[in-house]
Amino acid sequence: MVLTFVLEDPETTDHGRSSSSPEAPLGRTVTGEARQRSARRIKCDEARPECRRCTVSRIVCRGYTVPDPAAPIGTRRDAGVEQKRDIRPRVVPPEIEPMDWEFQETIRYFFQVVEPDLSPEARRLGPDDLKDKNFPRHILYANVISDQLERASKARGRVLRPGDDPAFAASWAGYHRSVVDNIRTVNQLLRDDARYAGEAAPATLAILQLLISDLKAALFLWTAHLRGFLAYVEHRGGASAIMALPKPEKSRLSPILAFTMQINTHCPADQQIKGTDDFTDEEIRTLIDFDPSKVEPCPVEFHLARVRITRLRVALAGPRSPPEHAVVDAKVKAILDMLWNADLDGWVRDQYGDKSEALQDKARSLAPIYAVAIRLYGILTLPPSAVSAWAGSTAEARRRYPAVPGGGGGGGGVYEGLRRGHRDELLQMLREGWATITRKMWLAWPLTVVGVAVADDHAANRVFVDRCLLAIWRMPDVSNSSITALEKLRVFWLSGKTGWEDCFDEPIPSAV
Repeated sequence: MVLTFVLEDPETTDHGRSSSSPEAPLGRTVTGEARQRSARRIKCDEARPECRRCTVSRIVCRGYTVPDPAAPIGTRRDAGVEQKRDIRPRVVPPEIEPMDWEFQETIRYFFQVVEPDLSPEARRLGPDDLKDKNFPRHILYANVISDQLERASKARGRVLRPGDDPAFAASWAGYHRSVVDNIRTVNQLLRDDARYAGEAAPATLAILQLLISDLKAALFLWTAHLRGFLAYVEHRGGASAIMALPKPEKSRLSPILAFTMQINTHCPADQQIKGTDDFTDEEIRTLIDFDPSKVEPCPVEFHLARVRITRLRVALAGPRSPPEHAVVDAKVKAILDMLWNADLDGWVRDQYGDKSEALQDKARSLAPIYAVAIRLYGILTLPPSAVSAWAGSTAEARRRYPAVPGGGGGGGGVYEGLRRGHRDELLQMLREGWATITRKMWLAWPLTVVGVAVADDHAANRVFVDRCLLAIWRMPDVSNSSITALEKLRVFWLSGKTGWEDCFDEPIPSAV
């Protein structure tokens, strides 16, 4: 007897029984020739709308075969082979595949959590940007995963390190994966760099993203990323060559310059971050004027004064013969005179005359704070004899900051008068500004300066500095790295020392 197996359309058969039931009909005798159907195709939705196999595999169910228990073994094997053919996944047209789930979650998190906490000038990413097929998804993902880790640190009141909390193992794995992806991108862009000569420097964005991610989360590779960025700028011909490129390249150099200028004040003289020390005054002015939102709101000349103090401090501590005393005295006098005689009202009119009254008030409040803070930075880091010589040549300074009795010879009393007077004045300005200034992040650097000066002062003043720096660090749009200055100050206050480099004895990324 010959058996012929007939596969029937499930829609023409009985729908009343479950496909999983052993009582499901397996076939019937066909009249004429003794032909028995040993198997039929049963689709999941005959009795059950869906089954776990179909929902997990995400394919449209094409049914499965139930062999006849009475059929020969060989026939059952043939039915099994047919079943495997039937359940092969269909090729889904790419146009109907959903977007990558991880990218969708990244977008949702960014626009629902990250963007609302950004300052208006930092909200530059729009939904239309995401439609660009060349949009760097890995950069957005790195930004989001770093933000999650940063928020976790701030919620705990300390920097979260890899391995500290098992609950964040997956987040750290995602962070490290994003770092590897970005490094791979940087290496590819560097290999292709010759293609962009004279037109663009795309590696700047990729390196900048590596730096930003580390400052927000890990805090242990930032020096390598920063030095790599500055080395790439030098490779491309220096700051002037980068500034000659289209606008995006210049906009990436501007925050790097501001960041380096600030953190070099918190680096020992022999451990400076090299790469901006050969920037000319004109290049610094151009970069700051290009995007003033990246730097503290004070005159450009104040930023130059801070850079000159740092460079002079480095020159005096270097292995080469230091400059002559007369040369040092002249340089110190020029820096402090400029800070002392600056026309801040004129600067506010020129810079903010067409802006709102609120912006003008902010500038009027912050600029005097920076004038005193930068002077105090110079007093704490430059030779006391040169600082005292400046005070001796300025009658108004002698009157405003009288010498301290019993300060010792060699100008010690004059120097102590300047140091204590500037310390107390800056503290008073910061206390008043803390109550009125809304963008408190701009007070971070002056607070670290006065934090060194209050090492031998009342404990209440150290508590004030600690409380303010901690509050700034907890702000959503402030980098996780800003906590490093406070960590250094806390150790410094307990040490009994008073010197600037006793506090900042290693490079720290203390920038907002």
